[in-house]
Amino acid sequence: MSETRERVWEKKLKLEKERIEKNYTIEMGKLEVGKQRWEFERDKMKMEHELKLKEMELRQSNNMSQ
Repeated sequence: MSETRERVWEKKLKLEKERIEKNYTIEMGKLEVGKQRWEFERDKMKMEHELKLKEMELRQSNNMSQ
């Protein structure tokens, strides 16, 4: 009887360990996606800023040449 309980306990521990490992993998994946999204938004804002500066430079050079 105690062997059966021991096997059940071992299986329960094994399943709990697997659950924790899967949750860890999922959470790390979510963090990676969040990091990539943040980097994308940062790069997008940087490029938008550079584009606005170039547009301003172009307008100024067009105004000076008139």
